[in-house]
Order: sequence, then structure tokens, then C-alpha cells
Amino acid sequence: MGGAGEAYLSRKQQLSGIGFDIEFAETCLRLDFEEDLLGKLCPHSNLKLLMLKGYNCVRMPSWGIGDKLCTFLPNLFYLQISNCQRLQSLPRLGKLCRLKTLYVDNLPNVEYMEDTADLASNSAGSPGVNELPFFPCLETLKVEDLPKLKRWWSGSPSSPLFSHLRRFEMLQCPEMTSIPVCPVIEHMVIRDNKRSLELRLIDDVSSPSSQKWELTTANLGSLKLMPLEYTQLPTRMIIIEDKEVESLSQVRELFQNGFLSNVTAISVFRCPKIKSLFGGIEHLSALTRLSIQYCLNLLSVKKAEADEEKEKGGIPWQYLSRTLCSLTLSDDAMENLSEGVQYLTSLKTLELLCCKQLKTLPKWMPKLTSLECLAIKHCSDQLKERCYQPAGEDWRLIHHIPKVVLL
Repeated sequence: MGGAGEAYLSRKQQLSGIGFDIEFAETCLRLDFEEDLLGKLCPHSNLKLLMLKGYNCVRMPSWGIGDKLCTFLPNLFYLQISNCQRLQSLPRLGKLCRLKTLYVDNLPNVEYMEDTADLASNSAGSPGVNELPFFPCLETLKVEDLPKLKRWWSGSPSSPLFSHLRRFEMLQCPEMTSIPVCPVIEHMVIRDNKRSLELRLIDDVSSPSSQKWELTTANLGSLKLMPLEYTQLPTRMIIIEDKEVESLSQVRELFQNGFLSNVTAISVFRCPKIKSLFGGIEHLSALTRLSIQYCLNLLSVKKAEADEEKEKGGIPWQYLSRTLCSLTLSDDAMENLSEGVQYLTSLKTLELLCCKQLKTLPKWMPKLTSLECLAIKHCSDQLKERCYQPAGEDWRLIHHIPKVVLL
């Protein structure tokens, strides 16, 4: 390509976006040609959007190596690099001062987001951050299918601080050992074959002026990744389909280190191995709502186990006696209500959903003196008949409750 061709894109000042989507037969000749060709197609510095797909060389084009991308394309606000099978290193992207969206996908040979081995680390252990602000405008970051990715910087184990990042997704990056520090994050998702968690900002109609955060995880061990000093503390937690955890005591430190101190509501859903909430739930002093659904080993209390639980004082339920206001239980194999429920003297709402094997209510129901609503929905016909007013055999146990719902 001659000189006129080399300057073709650099003369297109009015061009705001370019997408390179490369699909050639894989040959050595093709790779040499590809790197040379893209090296001669440096866009104009006014470019705002750049997509590079299917590039199969080991390194970036000459204008995208190291700090050069920030020099040649300082006005980028959207950058996507995807499906680059041989690429081993990315540009130093943190100095792109106007970049708002960064998406990297399917880079199987990239180990670090930025190669800083040749740079001196600053006092905080974050290379290059003191020279220029690190991603001062980045709001959305998605990193997907980088199986060898270990950390952000090659020369430092520290986690980067993204001062404006609001959405972060890290999918199928199983070797990544840390996640960014994001003080204003609104939605965070981390998911691979070993980890699963999502942190997102939610609307709260009861308190529209305050921010509420919901944390969803299918693997409690994933929470050990969270940089606690700068991550938003969740107010609602959902543990869904965690197939490993048997007791919250296995991840006791997560409940003791303060990360979950603001949690007011927890839902535990379809966790087949979990047998105990002890070791975790007693540390949640702000908890007011608890939902346990389809956790066979947690809710299916046998008579002997209920008696033993009673002797222990209803652990862990007794720790929630002053704060828990709402309890939802659902499991079609549950035959008895846990004895510990009777110690929830502040309980105002009790929901029993799809409890097909529950035939009768316990005799201690009158102890729940604060109960304002009892909802029995889609349970056994026998239980509903026993709760009908006034002839039902269990009506005497619940007649003190202002609102009883039978569906």
C-alpha cells in the first residue's frame, strides 16, 4: 500500500466510528499482511468509536501498541476488541480519558488487561495511575471469555480503582483473582464455572431518596472477591441454587467482616445441600425479612430434630427475635414448622407457600403475639381446613392474628 493509501483513514476527519471485522484464511502470509495492513490504516484522532474483531496477530497494530492508542486516538468513547484468537497483549487503555464504554471478548491468550512490566510502579502499587487519571470517564466495562486473564496489571497484584464505573460484567474469566474497586457501581456481574454473583442498584418505593443494593449469588465463596473498602454494601441478598454450601458457617467470615452488615432481607432459594443458617445469619443485626424456599435439608425438620432444636433454644432463630418482621417458608416436603420460629416474637408476617406435606400448625403459634398476617397459600387441603374460622381445629391457635389468608 502506497503513501496515499496509508493516509486514507487519517484524512477522514469527519469519520466518527470504524469497525474492523477480519475474516481471512489462516496462513502465515495472511498474518503478516494483516498486521501490516492495519498498521497502515491508523484512523484520524477525532475517532470516537472503534471495533476490532477477528484480528489474529499476536500484537496490536502499530498504532495500538502500549501507550500509542491513547496518543493516536485520544477521543475514543467506545472501544470493542473481540474474537482475537492469537492476541497476547492489549494497549494501555487506562489513559483513554474520554472512554465511556470498554468491551473485550474472546481473547484466549490475554493474561493481563495492561502490560506494565516495563513501567515503574507508583507508591500505591498501581502502575501509571499517578501520571494521568485512570479511566476518568469509563462507565461501562465488560470482560468476557478471557480464560487466561489473571489480573489487570502484569506488574502489580493490586485492584484498579474505577472512579466513574457504573456497570461491570466479568464473564467466563475463571483465573481472575480480583475485581475492580468501584465506589459508584450500579450493576456488577461476575459469572464463570466456579463463581456467580451479581450486585445491582434497585428501586425502593418505600424509600425513594435512599439507594438500595441487591446481591445475588449462586456461590457464596464468590463473595471473597469483593473489595470491601470501596464496594457498595448490599441491603438485599439472594442465594440461589448454590449447590455446594451446606452451612453458612463455611463462609462465616463473609458475615463477620461487615460486608453484609446492611442486609435487611435474605432469600435462600433451591440450595439442595444447605442444612444450617447458623454461623452466618446471627451476625445480620439489621435483618428484617427472610425467605427460604425449596431447601429440602433446611426446612424438612423431623420430630427428633425439632426436639433437639428446642433444647438448643431455637438456634439460629433466637438471634433474630428482635429484628425479623417477615418470614416466608416454601417446600413441598416440609412436614413441620421449625421449633425455632416460636422465638420470633417480633414477627409480623408469616407466609407458608406450597407446603403440601404440612398438615397442621404447631401448638406454640399463640406465642407469636406480634403476628399481623398469616398467609397459607397452595398448601395441603388438610391444613387449610384446620385453619378455617371458626370450626377448624387449628383456628384456636391463630384466632389472635388480625389477617389470615387461605388460598
